[in-house]
Amino acid sequence: MTPVDLEDIGTRLVGRFGPGAEGWLAGVPGLAARLASRWGFELGELFDSGASSVVLRCRWSDGTPAALKLSPDGALLAKQIEMLRVFAPTGRVPSVLAAAPDAGAMVLEEIRPGTVAEDLPSDSLPGRWGELLTALHAMAPPSDWPWTLRGRFDEAFDRIGRRLAEPAINARIGPAAWQRAIDRCESLLSTQDTVALLHGDLHLGNVLDGGASRGLVAIDRAHVRPG
Repeated sequence: MTPVDLEDIGTRLVGRFGPGAEGWLAGVPGLAARLASRWGFELGELFDSGASSVVLRCRWSDGTPAALKLSPDGALLAKQIEMLRVFAPTGRVPSVLAAAPDAGAMVLEEIRPGTVAEDLPSDSLPGRWGELLTALHAMAPPSDWPWTLRGRFDEAFDRIGRRLAEPAINARIGPAAWQRAIDRCESLLSTQDTVALLHGDLHLGNVLDGGASRGLVAIDRAHVRPG
């Protein structure tokens, strides 16, 4: 990892988790090395990481291309791990090769060829996207599932709402528009009368091409719609 890479990721992590993320990020190289020794994989280069994690390429002991995902939010990562395992029978999410939620770490298979859905040909994308949604929607949620879409919206509105005063956000959305969004979400949630598993952040940037035999593969987290 180069200093420039870490600085860019650090900015995103601090924006999400606060100043304490800087200390966590400083310990990432050591944590990654310890996990590589513990799980027996070979570390590779830094992936383009998101706002809640650091992702590094790695090679599993049997040669499988993989990705090490580390996050300062172990609880969030634990939810992602559980959802990936629930959706695993569909083949439309990455396989979890190893996980240590207490350390905020998991290793996932790397999806190949891995082209982001937004970069795929527009003529074939709608059909492939429909197949992905059908496969994910076919999974029945566990009977004792604890997470709901209402909870997901509450968390998101609270977290993002605290940033409304930031100039970059305030320039695009004000208090009235924000409250209108909350009211509309509440109205939609009140009409739901069925239970289904849903991905909590499904968009073209969170879906990768898994090849002709596998189809599109959803990455990141997922949640359940309430009854």
